[in-house]
Amino acid sequence: MDPFASVAQIETALGEDAVHFDVVAATTLPPSGEVFAVVLGPETPLTEVGVANLTGLRVIAVSSTGYDHVPVEAVNAVGAWVSTAAGYCTDEVAEHTVALLLGGLRAIPALDASVRRGEWDVTLSGPKRIRGAVVGLVGFGRIAQAVAVLLRSLGVIVKAYDPLTPAEVFTRIGVSRAESVESALQNSDAVSLHVPLVPETHHLLDSTRLALLRPGTFVVNVARGALVDTDALCDAIESGQLAGAGLDVFEEEPLSETARVRTLPGVVLSPHGAWYSDNAETHLFQMATQSILDVFYGRRPAGAISGPAT
Repeated sequence: MDPFASVAQIETALGEDAVHFDVVAATTLPPSGEVFAVVLGPETPLTEVGVANLTGLRVIAVSSTGYDHVPVEAVNAVGAWVSTAAGYCTDEVAEHTVALLLGGLRAIPALDASVRRGEWDVTLSGPKRIRGAVVGLVGFGRIAQAVAVLLRSLGVIVKAYDPLTPAEVFTRIGVSRAESVESALQNSDAVSLHVPLVPETHHLLDSTRLALLRPGTFVVNVARGALVDTDALCDAIESGQLAGAGLDVFEEEPLSETARVRTLPGVVLSPHGAWYSDNAETHLFQMATQSILDVFYGRRPAGAISGPAT
């Protein structure tokens, strides 16, 4: 149930153990039946009712880092594991994030649009010097830490908010620890979001927090679209409060042709593709199938985030 994966890819990733499985491509769960495992893409939601009928289910191998589209408790209730592929694309997402941040700080979107309009004045867009710029990160897990290492190598001052990451990690990478989301946002030249989508983080960046950003800040989101109140973001860009944004994820995907954000200056858009490279795709399905094989052979699955209720 991952549109990026073919039957052949999954069988190849299973290797010699493919003989134990009948691999079937599907867009929906069957109403019932002996489904041992599901490889689930990030854009295919499951329902509690659909999962409850799969009494033979033993593992949902989510082929992404996020799993907000999975009814975890319902999966566990039928005696199955939920695993993710966290870490499969750390380098790709970190590099994509840094590319967007550098483009925003150097005003590349605005400069490009200016030249296309027939203008020739670099001062209109106000590019910033990278060395010495301040970037605030909300969330400081695996990907954000990789982002910080890349930025620090360029002389960027990085601060981050994450109450769960040990203090020694901040010290080792050379990142200042912000005491709140607000302090990570304030006085930054650019900000980037790196937290999961849970009820507490829905519209984490809303009109109130956007108002805390100093004029000319550039916002990057490669995590989950609903972390940002899109209308509030568009208002802030249109008013000139923000220099622009680099967005790889959206509240509605695929992005509508009439989406307001498409028309805004200083905005870079990509199609939820920060994760992608040939290397990452191969690694992704290797991790998903490893979880399946672990369960098949009676082991705790790699990448497990929850297990059977009984």
